[in-house]
Amino acid sequence: MGSVRFIASLLLLSACGQSDPPSPADSDSYFPLLDGARYEYLHSNGGWTEIVELEAASGGTFEQHQSGDPDGESSTSTFDVVDGDVLRVAEDQRLDDELVYSAVYDPGFLRFSSAWVDAEVGFEETRRYDRTETEAGMEPKDPQPRAHTFTVESVTETVKVPAGEFRDCLRVRRVRALDDPSIDDPMAQEEQDKLYWFAAGVGKVREENVMTGSTEVLTTYDLGEE
Repeated sequence: MGSVRFIASLLLLSACGQSDPPSPADSDSYFPLLDGARYEYLHSNGGWTEIVELEAASGGTFEQHQSGDPDGESSTSTFDVVDGDVLRVAEDQRLDDELVYSAVYDPGFLRFSSAWVDAEVGFEETRRYDRTETEAGMEPKDPQPRAHTFTVESVTETVKVPAGEFRDCLRVRRVRALDDPSIDDPMAQEEQDKLYWFAAGVGKVREENVMTGSTEVLTTYDLGEE
């Protein structure tokens, strides 16, 4: 078997909906979880580059490591896959490499659903979960209910980013549900309305905060080894 790294470089010259050259492993997935995969995203707000790395963990889960932002905030998330849903089930948030808090999500904060791939444009669903936060050195806080509504807005989007041009991409909108108790939290205001673009065999290629206009665009990626 050849290196997925080489194939990924070829994909930059092709579109995510094409089959020539050959697709990487897990090419049908719009959110591939591959050990050793590495992504870089350019943030329009501040012009900084975020490095995202995936690492296989115990029990079939994956850890996603996100590098620090200009304020020194970084995180590690744990992903689990349940019936085609990629769920964030835990997160550690750090400041200057020191743990600030940990959070667990029950049954999980949805990051991607395989059901969206075959859904019709306009498909909408609301997912609910409880978030329990524990500040470093403290006892856990009471679980807080959360709810997000996801809408499939396009399955044929063409996205041009520094990493290349990707066609037949999936565009999904995520908003906080009106009955989410945190919807009036000032800290959550900027996170209420977001757009995501996913390319088959690659993953997220673009993200946009609809409320602020800030974006994240994929600049380069390496899917690791088969």
